[in-house]
Amino acid sequence: KNIQPLQSAAGSLTSKEMSLGLNIFFASIKYIKSWSKTDKISIVYIPSPISCYTWNEPIEYEVKNFINIKTTSNKENNLKSVFIRKAIEDFSKKNNIKFLDMAKHIKKRNTNTILHGPLDWRHFNYDGYKMVSDYLAENL
Repeated sequence: KNIQPLQSAAGSLTSKEMSLGLNIFFASIKYIKSWSKTDKISIVYIPSPISCYTWNEPIEYEVKNFINIKTTSNKENNLKSVFIRKAIEDFSKKNNIKFLDMAKHIKKRNTNTILHGPLDWRHFNYDGYKMVSDYLAENL
């Protein structure tokens, strides 16, 4: 109850727009690798709040800071989330980059702990930040 519209997994983007965004991201990472003095680059994927839980539907999500509110389903959001994460995972493997998928870790936690809100549903709460920082400390 009283959960404001959330951020989704590229909810308002088409597959073509998501692919374009991913290609720009990949080109940026390759550029960073070309001039950085390290081969140890890691990509950490932090999922949208919608992607962390199974919600009652329809799920409201924000577009451009609450200017527009749209709806999605758990299935539709999950398909987009998987598409994005799989593309990043494939790119990372191909380019010898470590990829930490926080979405997989959050879903594996198998807990009833809410990791976002209640004051700010866009960001992690104490438990969420603690879980993320512990995971990163163990895996980076």
